[in-house]
This record gives sequence, C-alpha cells and structure tokens, in this order.
Amino acid sequence: MPNLLKKTATLLVIALVMYGIVACAAPDHTGQSQLPISSSEIKGKMIDEVQKSFEDAGFTNVQTDKIDDLIFGWLTKDGEIEKVLVDNSDNFSKGSWIASDTEIIISYHTFPEKEEKVEEETASVVDNTISIEDKKEESEPDNDVPVSDEEVKEETGANDLDQAVQGDTDNSSDNESSSSDNSNKTTAFTNTEVKKSLEAILDNSIDDSSNYEVNVKDTIVDIYFHPSGITMTAYKASELGDSSAQKDWKALVSTGKEWCNMLQDYVTNSMGRDDLIVTLYYCNDLSNTDNVLLIIMGGEVWYDYVNNINLLGL
Repeated sequence: MPNLLKKTATLLVIALVMYGIVACAAPDHTGQSQLPISSSEIKGKMIDEVQKSFEDAGFTNVQTDKIDDLIFGWLTKDGEIEKVLVDNSDNFSKGSWIASDTEIIISYHTFPEKEEKVEEETASVVDNTISIEDKKEESEPDNDVPVSDEEVKEETGANDLDQAVQGDTDNSSDNESSSSDNSNKTTAFTNTEVKKSLEAILDNSIDDSSNYEVNVKDTIVDIYFHPSGITMTAYKASELGDSSAQKDWKALVSTGKEWCNMLQDYVTNSMGRDDLIVTLYYCNDLSNTDNVLLIIMGGEVWYDYVNNINLLGL
C-alpha cells in the first residue's frame, strides 16, 4: 500500500511538472496578429488585396502611402504596390506574430490627382477656344459657321433670316437651307485648335512634355510617345523572352488602345472632326528615337515589334 501511494504521488508530481513545461512552452498571442504575407511576395501585388489581407489578419494600424508618379500606367499598374513597411522594416516573414497595433505602411503607385481633372480642364480650354473663335467670327463673318433663325432674330431684331444675313431676296433660299442643315452640328474645330486641345490633355497626363509630340495635318492626327523604359522592355520581351517584360508590354498595348479610342472619340464628338484619324506611335526612348516599336490606329494594333505584327508593310 505504501508503495502504491508513493507511485501515485510520483505520477502526480510528474504530471504537474509536464503541465508547467507545456504551459510555459505555449506562447501567449494576446494582442498579436500573424503577418499574412512576406516581404518577398509583395512585388506585383495590388493595394486593395494587400491592405485587406492585413486588416483581415487583425491588424488595426494599416496605413497607405500614395505615390502619384504614374503617367500612363503601362509598365506599372494603377494601385500596384511599391513596398510595405512593418514597424519601419521592409523585411518581414509570413506567419510571424507581432502586436496587432503595429504600424504598417503600404506604399503604392497611382496617377496624380490632376489626372482626375483632365476632362474639366480640357473643357475649359475648349470653352476659351470657342470664345476666341466667336470674337473672330464677329469681326470676320464665316458662312460655314452654323447660325439659327432664332439667334439672328435676337441679335438683329429682323423677322426674316434672309434679310438679316444678306439683305438680298435673291439669295434667301440658299442661306435658309444652309442654316437648317447645320443647326444641329457641332462646330468643327481647326487643325490648330485640335492640336492645342490634345496637347492640353497630354500635358495633364504626362509629367515630361518632351515625351510626346502631336502633329495634325490634313485629316491625320499623329501622336508620338517616347515612354521611359519602353526600349528595354521591348528588348527583354522580344529578344530575351522575359515574362515580366512581356506582361508589361501587354499592359502597354492594352492601355494604348484605350487611349487611342478615347482621343479618337474626343476629336470626333467633342471637336466635331469626324474626318480626322488618330494614330499613336510608341518610339524608342534611347538612341534612334525615330524608330517605332508600336503603332495603334483606330483602337487597333497595326505594328507591334514585340509580337511581330506588321499590317503596314514597314
């Protein structure tokens, strides 16, 4: 019996010691959260995805730092992360436990705020142009400018449009017909005005004005771009088969097509020039800057150095 009691007591002591060891070994993570991603996995991630992952993991002090350096968003996407700092360190491991209120700063690329004002500021340029053109028309009448009966009657007090414009009954029917045909048309802007308006749009979108050139001649609008890094990207994508460069080139082509469609729509509908064709040329940014790497016309690719597309026989 004494031996039994002795053995029981020994087992109890061992159990208590083991419990103490286990209790001490199990860490207390009260007030802590696990990092959902490592610093090596940040490249190519988007702000919304990463910010949500930290917040879902329980972190309460997640901040964002906007880097408004994008020009077109071809090589770097809008919202793409540059770096993440965890307690001021850019080196961290997934699964690590740290305090839930640790400061986490996520820096990401985006367009400057002025990009959001392009349409408003461009409209202002157009309004000013119209105002100048109106003054010009007052001193130098142009029969090509649409004029309605009501406008002439209000300004001249005349009851007959033919008399107000010509004062000659022999030409009354021609003038009335011209006014009726043009009353619903958008005033067509000159090539010079089209060039200035497009430059205003690009000035609000591109930090370095030397990276583009707009030429408007006859019915052709040629816009030449020299995006920084385009030559190296094209070389890596085409000659080296670099997957990252190929991805960047694909994004450049997609964005270029969107820009071409947007500018074409602007020229046609906002400037009344449905006779103009907008063509975008993406050229070397290093030596031989006249060499073209990509041509987009009518929202479609006509020449693509990387993907061996050549519909122009260049």
